[in-house]
Amino acid sequence: QAQLLTAEGNHEGAYRALTDAARRAPNDPTILYWTGRAQIYLEQPDGAVESFRRAAALDPRWASPVGQLAGAYDRLGRYQDAIPAREREISLMSQPDPWSYVFQAASYLLWRADTAAARQMLERGDPRTVVDALTWAVWIPQAGRAIWMDLVPPAVRTAKDTLTLAGYMAANWGTVTPDGYHFMKAAHFALTGRREQARAHADSVIALLEPELRRSPGATSFSFFGHSRQTTLAEAYAYAGRAGDAARLIDKYVENVRGDRNGPGGRPTSSAFVAAAYVDVLIGRPDSAVARLTEALRRPTGQWISRPLLRADPSWAPLRGRPDFERLIADR
Repeated sequence: QAQLLTAEGNHEGAYRALTDAARRAPNDPTILYWTGRAQIYLEQPDGAVESFRRAAALDPRWASPVGQLAGAYDRLGRYQDAIPAREREISLMSQPDPWSYVFQAASYLLWRADTAAARQMLERGDPRTVVDALTWAVWIPQAGRAIWMDLVPPAVRTAKDTLTLAGYMAANWGTVTPDGYHFMKAAHFALTGRREQARAHADSVIALLEPELRRSPGATSFSFFGHSRQTTLAEAYAYAGRAGDAARLIDKYVENVRGDRNGPGGRPTSSAFVAAAYVDVLIGRPDSAVARLTEALRRPTGQWISRPLLRADPSWAPLRGRPDFERLIADR
């Protein structure tokens, strides 16, 4: 029941079902694991840490609770705890998931902007599966954007250049959609300075998503990273030179997120402000970008952004030198 409610985006209902189940079986690791997942969606990372820790203690050879524990630590900015937890997850898996290496690299970036350690983590994973994962991904929002360009294997950049829609749609990486393909290409070409190619793919995103959002305003996309269709379309507007449309959409989106503590479709709100800030930077609204990053950093946003990363990632270079941004990123 809880898993069905989670799939429907009803995370409070899922949590209630799990709480009832836990009263009947307080030492069931599966119930504790899904309770932790629900608590993450409800932005209760401290509770999730306890749930995942108990699940891992009750079933010490089960890798999933340990991996989720690492993610919960990341969300709280406890990277020094996340990194050994994820190493434990990797040691428990007979065939380590490539995302474990990617997320571990992200933890090093978030903690200390340690690009050398991040690169070593990517090199530890199976080259084929790591390249496939990084090629499919639009980006790794847990650790910025541009900073990854110097970390990923050259094969990733080549694959993003040459990947066709048919090849993307055939990938076995969960939900793949044509708008996801064009958005991946638009973001990649924008990050590599090829504006015309980025604009062409952004136009395709707009053509696909505008009618879809008119039909279903609350639709979400990229649930793997919690990225919404609204932020996808707003960023596509920015790449297409439609700053006014991007501003109107992203402002409305943030307004809606503030009114729903679970975010549209159950997406954690902490990521929404980082995504909105990135759009603000693209369309030349630094005041709004700094305000949204400030709001993000007041929340358990450590899985998405950190002060060391804001200092190091070239994505945020347009904000540097501003007194408000410099105060925000100062060591605390």
